[in-house]
Amino acid sequence: MGGIRELDGVSVPPSEKVDHSQIPPEEKVLGHSENEQTNLPQSISTFLHLSQGLIEELTNLLSELSPTPLTMEMTCIWMGLELQRKKIPYDSQTKLIDGLSEDPEDHPAGFIPIIERHNTRLKKVHLLHEVTRYIIK
Repeated sequence: MGGIRELDGVSVPPSEKVDHSQIPPEEKVLGHSENEQTNLPQSISTFLHLSQGLIEELTNLLSELSPTPLTMEMTCIWMGLELQRKKIPYDSQTKLIDGLSEDPEDHPAGFIPIIERHNTRLKKVHLLHEVTRYIIK
């Protein structure tokens, strides 16, 4: 189909593409199979790509990772973002990874299965959108 690209086997409409030209090569996430070991930066990078950096999605993820439910306002404050912002700038990825790794009592590797579960959900959302977008029009 014209203008649609694949993301881990899921088609992503052109309107939802992320500009990867600004992403340093060492931070680009290559497709990985479910059997490969995934690390925290890869999981976060994939999450931010699939969620299109929406603060609402990040808040949902952080609420599951933390023992306390979070609000979008709390997420913005924690990330040092303006409260009315809807998306996370790409350069905030490092701050997010550092924030998840800063508490010595946390085990960031334990976050990976939760992040990957969110990634799987987001892949399904993209797939559902692709399948139904012509029907909805």
